[in-house]
Formats: sequence, structure tokens, C-alpha cells
Amino acid sequence: MYSGPWRGPTSPSFLSATKVKAHQLRGQSKEELVKQLDDLKTELQALRVAKVTSGGPNKVSKIQSVRKAIARILTVISDNQRENLRKFYKKKKFVPLDLRPKKTRAMRRRLTKFEASKKTLRQRKHDAHYSLRRYAKLLVNQPELFIDAAFFINLRLDKINKQAETKTKQYQADNGSA
Repeated sequence: MYSGPWRGPTSPSFLSATKVKAHQLRGQSKEELVKQLDDLKTELQALRVAKVTSGGPNKVSKIQSVRKAIARILTVISDNQRENLRKFYKKKKFVPLDLRPKKTRAMRRRLTKFEASKKTLRQRKHDAHYSLRRYAKLLVNQPELFIDAAFFINLRLDKINKQAETKTKQYQADNGSA
């Protein structure tokens, strides 16, 4: 089969070791994961003993894949625990610190939108009595737009004057005075 020195991931020790996939582990129950973890730990212990008693390069290289598999199983177990805790604390008033969103220190201390929108009685009275005044903006930096605006204002005034003239003519016609 393979008789040379170890040359990385193409070595037969990596091919013979069954690599544990995280997406396969997520579907398993906690008991199955713990059982698999115990099996891998005993296998790791046996590999370390074989390493000391000069077991060969394939035993030594398999240690790494077993350690990675143990880490994957422990990660999936902790992820499942955190997910269950998140579900438990979802509707609670207080959530443990490690389950809260990290964000930044300043963002965590910032007022909530509700708190920021609150106004004092004095501020509410002031807003009620002194409402915001709205002014028309003059477009000084853009004279062509200013001229267009003035043109439309003049058009509007002309239209109002014509309406007033027609109404006075109609009133005079109705009352009989010429």
C-alpha cells in the first residue's frame, strides 16, 4: 500500500480515519454525542500509548484527526446547549451575559429607542406652544432654479388675478351693473 514517509493529507492514515462532519453531528442526540466522545477519547489514549511505544507514523498522524473530531463533538454539544438556553430565556426579562448580543460597550450602554424618545413635561409643553416654523428656502446658490421658482410664483399670482377678475365680472353681470 503506502510505505514512504508521511506527506500530508494524502497519507493513508487520513484516508482510513473516518472524519466526523459537524453537520452530521448536529442531528444526533446528546447521549449519542457523549458516547461518541468517550469512544474517541479512548481511541486517543490508545494512540498516545502507541506513539510512546513507537507505533509508527500512521498512528502519530491519526492523533491529530482524532483530536479534531473530539473538538467538533464538543463544539456541537456546546452549540446545542446554548441554543436550548436561548430558547429558555427568550421570553424572560433578564438574560445571562453570555447569551446577550456582544456589540460594543458604547452600544450596550446606549439608551433604547423608547428611552430616547421620552420627553419631559416641560419639553412637551414647549413643543405644544412653540411649534416648529416652516420657511420657504431661497435657492441663492442656483440662480436658474431661483428664477424658475420666481417664474412659477408669478404664474400663480397671474392665475389668482385672472380668477378674481372673472369673479368680479360675473358678480357685476349677475347684479346688473356694468
